[in-house]
Amino acid sequence: MPIINIKIIIKNKDDFRKEKAKAILLDKKLKYQENDQTKVNFNYTNNELLRENQKIKMKYLFSEQKETKGIIYLKDLKKYIDIPIKTNKIKRNNNSIYIEYMINNNKYYYEIEEIIWVSKKN
Repeated sequence: MPIINIKIIIKNKDDFRKEKAKAILLDKKLKYQENDQTKVNFNYTNNELLRENQKIKMKYLFSEQKETKGIIYLKDLKKYIDIPIKTNKIKRNNNSIYIEYMINNNKYYYEIEEIIWVSKKN
């Protein structure tokens, strides 16, 4: 179970979050915890994003150029909310993934990138 260092960026027109974390890569899933204690699982095989903290549990499924349905569970209210998601772009390479998507006509960006340390030789 490899542990890697990652950089996470989540942004929209009103918010920009950038942080670093240690992640576990296991069975095509990347698992990490954000600074605010939100636990995150990203499944590389089906582009499913799971996020959970004390207040919410959410599940988003991304499919490029398609509309999918996300689900948010509000723990205090014990209520599920369906969220329509339109995925504009999914870009992936060996050490990063970038997803651009729309929710209620608001554009969001989600990016995970492995931090690769390069040492200089004198």
